[in-house]
Amino acid sequence: MILKNSPMKKISIPSILLIIFASALNGQTAHQYVKAADEEFADENYYSAMKHYQEAISINGEKPDMLFKYAEAARMFASYTFADTAYTKVLASKKADDYPLAKYWLAVVKKKQGKYEESQALFNDFIKSKSESVDAAYFLQAGEEIKALNWAIGEIKLSDENVTVEPLDSAINSPYSEFAPAIQEDGIYFSSQNFERELTKGMPPRHISQILKRKAKGYPVEPLPINEELRHTANLAFNGNSTRVYYTLCDYVGETAALRCEIYFRNIDANGNFGEAQRLPNDINTPGYTATQPNIGTDPAMKVDKLYFTSDKPGGKGGLDIWSCTVFKDGTFDKSFNFEPVNTSGNEVTPFFHNPSRTLYFSSDDRQGFGGFDIYKIAQRGDAWQEVEHIPAPYNSSYDDTYFWLNEGQTKGYFASSRLGSQVLEPEFEACCNDLYSFTVQVLDLDVFTFNKRNEAPLPGVTLELFEITKDGGFPLKSVTNSDGNNFHFELKKGSRYAVLASKENFLPLSDTIDMTVPANNGQRNIARNLYLVPATVDLNVSTYNKRTMNPLKGVEVRLAVDGQEVNFQQNKESNEVAFVLDRGQLYELIGSKVAYFSDTAYIDLRTDVSSTIINEDLLLRPKEMEDYPPLVIYFDNDYPDPKSTKTITGKSYEETWEAYMAQKERFQREYVKTLVGQDSFVAARRIDAFFSREVNNGYESLKVFSESVLSALEDGGFKVELIIQGFASPRASEDYNYNLSQRRSDCLKNHFETWRGGILKSYIDRSLLVIKVVGYGEKLASQYISDRLDDERGSIYSITASSERKVAIIGARRVADN
Repeated sequence: MILKNSPMKKISIPSILLIIFASALNGQTAHQYVKAADEEFADENYYSAMKHYQEAISINGEKPDMLFKYAEAARMFASYTFADTAYTKVLASKKADDYPLAKYWLAVVKKKQGKYEESQALFNDFIKSKSESVDAAYFLQAGEEIKALNWAIGEIKLSDENVTVEPLDSAINSPYSEFAPAIQEDGIYFSSQNFERELTKGMPPRHISQILKRKAKGYPVEPLPINEELRHTANLAFNGNSTRVYYTLCDYVGETAALRCEIYFRNIDANGNFGEAQRLPNDINTPGYTATQPNIGTDPAMKVDKLYFTSDKPGGKGGLDIWSCTVFKDGTFDKSFNFEPVNTSGNEVTPFFHNPSRTLYFSSDDRQGFGGFDIYKIAQRGDAWQEVEHIPAPYNSSYDDTYFWLNEGQTKGYFASSRLGSQVLEPEFEACCNDLYSFTVQVLDLDVFTFNKRNEAPLPGVTLELFEITKDGGFPLKSVTNSDGNNFHFELKKGSRYAVLASKENFLPLSDTIDMTVPANNGQRNIARNLYLVPATVDLNVSTYNKRTMNPLKGVEVRLAVDGQEVNFQQNKESNEVAFVLDRGQLYELIGSKVAYFSDTAYIDLRTDVSSTIINEDLLLRPKEMEDYPPLVIYFDNDYPDPKSTKTITGKSYEETWEAYMAQKERFQREYVKTLVGQDSFVAARRIDAFFSREVNNGYESLKVFSESVLSALEDGGFKVELIIQGFASPRASEDYNYNLSQRRSDCLKNHFETWRGGILKSYIDRSLLVIKVVGYGEKLASQYISDRLDDERGSIYSITASSERKVAIIGARRVADN
């Protein structure tokens, strides 16, 4: 044609040579594009292959061989619109017979696009062609596809109108794949392949996956710290109590687009920090094979986690299969097994176990479906698994639908899909990749309000559990605790029956049913229920008084005991009132005590009480007279006062030694418990604390109040006061040394009376109106069970038995007529 154009005659010889050179150059360039595309196709890099085949076609024109290769790359890349066009052109060419599979693959592409009638017609034509160059397996498969399309044509019309599906916003979805949603209270976790890294020095960068998190819409998307810079990090899954995450680390297989993955886990501490990465054992991560897409369910009978994952390791049914194994309570893994109820000769992927309904969701490309990977479910009832069920549209489409996730109430969820409407690498290709979609189920609103039946006041802190009632029993869907209010909101599906169970500590549980199969309920937009919970405990209010004056008495130590064991303790230094919550079925002993007062005791009998809700009890404590105090005991640190001294007197008063001794409490706790572990260590530390607070501290407080009583008795006149004191020592040193030490401690107490309140009692001592008689016993009265070994500091210094012997006791106090 060009040669006939007259302008051609005016072209010079050099120009003609330039055209010939350019034509040869174009042919060489086209060949290079095809060579590159063939290599990329073999490496499963279908996107680049598609681009390079397209370049070759733009140079050499739409030749059938190039169109077919282009169509194959487009199909494998999921660019179905362009594959459709290219296959159609091949079949319309004069060399269509050279490509007998073009019609088969065009039928597959039509099915992928949801053009089921066209696909069915093409499969029928393909079977009729009976090409001898085609493997018979294709004809058999075409027959199966026709049957599947009959089903799909009818089933696609039964789309659930109560379900709305929409893609997540562009802050999450990108032109590359987003997948593996995992929803927690703190946001949505997902994986994205929208990251480029130079994985091999000198080679072009490649895309890898990373795990991301977004707290809520409008918040920034942030990468997790567990991501590895140069490896695919993806498929995050939490265990039931969010103390461990599972995820995959994957690498490209050579220069291909194929990935080989392994599953890892990290433990999560109480502050939400991730621990070290730990690879799962070889039984799961079988060398040379891939293990991916972990998900955790629970085994209610054994109360352990169940790991579900995808693998192509030996022992499966073909392709990728779903496997499972038990995760023991110590975090180790049982031997994995092929989860046969769901697997086929095709590929089963992305398991998700919905604990409330005991249902495993997964995707398969080899079951009756709409095309590509469809989502299916299988329910567990007791120990048996039911039949696999296909999930209807709009959850499923003719494209790949994977990574299903469902909330507890089965009203909201997410999945990944490559359906039309997903973001694409290049708009012209309408292909690649998975986006994340959310779905919501049209529901009715159930509002529940909880009250205290005793006073009909709103009751916060209730836990409300929602169950769905089926022919197989009730399955828990959601559990909510409202710590700050008494209102609860649930979303109920039409046509289901539900039960709610309200529970709260110290209240009896209460249940109610909501039947959404009743037309009257289905016709409503909102349903309300008021639940009145009966207290399971009794409130005990205790008031303390001075028995002599009946004035309120502050700071009383009030203890509750059951069978002689203290179960609760209260002290209100600002008021004379304390409160307890009592469980029914017990006989309680109520004891009030305070320095300088006699204790008072009352009994609260709730062994058969089922009606009382509030009990008010008064404790009356009688003040002590001076003569009532003995024995009054004060305590000393080891070898104090004046360590290593052999003197029998000291210049220190008890106030000085007491302050220094109280400051040593933590040291005594530390030294006493350092050889103990666990509960023994905890109990021992509490005993030391109680000794210092109740014995050492209260001893000194009693001494100060007793000193006031002594002064009061002396100021009344007509009597002198005699005190008898005894000094003690633990048996750590020799008998002579301990005798002197006990005398020195007694002298320390005498110094107290001489210096107390600026020496107000000194004049009485000087005039023999206050007489202090000392009896020192060293270690003679110490228990034979107290260690006296010098190398046993824990037993001979820091133990309570040893500490209890380092004391001075006022064993007598009396008034003597002054005549």
